[in-house]
Amino acid sequence: MRYTPAFADHKLAFAMDVFNVFNEQKAIQTDPSAMAGKGVVSNTYGAGIYFEQPRYIRLSVSYDY
Repeated sequence: MRYTPAFADHKLAFAMDVFNVFNEQKAIQTDPSAMAGKGVVSNTYGAGIYFEQPRYIRLSVSYDY
């Protein structure tokens, strides 16, 4: 979302960016190894290793001169 007020001749801008709006925690990378050792099956095969970042907001102000 971006707001540029008319009183500043549309040169001043306030912006807000929202990331991961629905706050989903999906796995980005999973454990690819099915074997933990010789003849030993890994209990973590297919489990998530890295997940998406939680929801966060970035606020910014800019001025074009």
